[in-house]
Amino acid sequence: MLSRMKFIHWSVGCLCAVYLVGCSGSRPFAHITAPADSALIGGTVDITAQAAGIEIARVEFFIDGEFHAIAMHPPYSVPWETHTLPDSSRHIITAKVYDRSDRMAVSDPVYVLVDNSQGKPRNTLNLVSARINNEIVDVLDPLIEVNPGADITGDITVRANNRGDPSWGAPLGGTPTWGDHVEEYWETGIWLPEGISEHTIDLFLQAPDRTGTYSIFIAWAHETDCSHVMALSYWQYENSPEWNDGYDIADWTDEQAQMAIDSGYVRSTYRYDASGYGIKYVPAVAVRVRVQ
Repeated sequence: MLSRMKFIHWSVGCLCAVYLVGCSGSRPFAHITAPADSALIGGTVDITAQAAGIEIARVEFFIDGEFHAIAMHPPYSVPWETHTLPDSSRHIITAKVYDRSDRMAVSDPVYVLVDNSQGKPRNTLNLVSARINNEIVDVLDPLIEVNPGADITGDITVRANNRGDPSWGAPLGGTPTWGDHVEEYWETGIWLPEGISEHTIDLFLQAPDRTGTYSIFIAWAHETDCSHVMALSYWQYENSPEWNDGYDIADWTDEQAQMAIDSGYVRSTYRYDASGYGIKYVPAVAVRVRVQ
């Protein structure tokens, strides 16, 4: 109940722990111990689970009844980005634990209230201007039309809002959605400073040979290398970057391109560790390419 609200503010990077306890010969058991019921949370929350019992197979996390992420192995950790949620919005966290026999248990719900009023603005990347193939691009509806195999040259200027700690790396890179994911992406050589900054990026690409609509994405994230950003793999994951798993930036859809154009970020699946994938909001801009 909101009347029982405890004024505990969790800043960016706070830990949300879920402890799962199982008994030998019994069904698995799930119990959320943090954040406390009715706690205030904000920033990027790491939802972490600990499991004990007979051959725990996986832990699934749900926000407001909607699937959020899955973890397959300890330490069962997935992040939750709350900056896009309205302040004072109330949310329910639950966890489901499955054992190898596919027996399942659901935790009791934990109710939290989002408060980012004291936090920094979320990470974003916005298109300021673009001139491609000697044509000025409309930043509200960035679209270019080219012939199959034609050169795509010009420059794009973007504005970044980096709310991260100054010690966190923030490489800026780009990729088309056609061609080999590893060979076609490029590093701009730009590491974004804290706060708001503008940067101009040169384009030297060749359009695909087949007609259709494609995209060019410029994006960044808090990673140690641009390849981690383009492959959407967390730098601490031992196999990072993991390419061609269906979740590279070059795999983003037309809908995600529109999200980048409208919002300055893309909601995307991200490889965090061997446990599995979670959701991350990646700052990005998009220019659509119509080959005809």
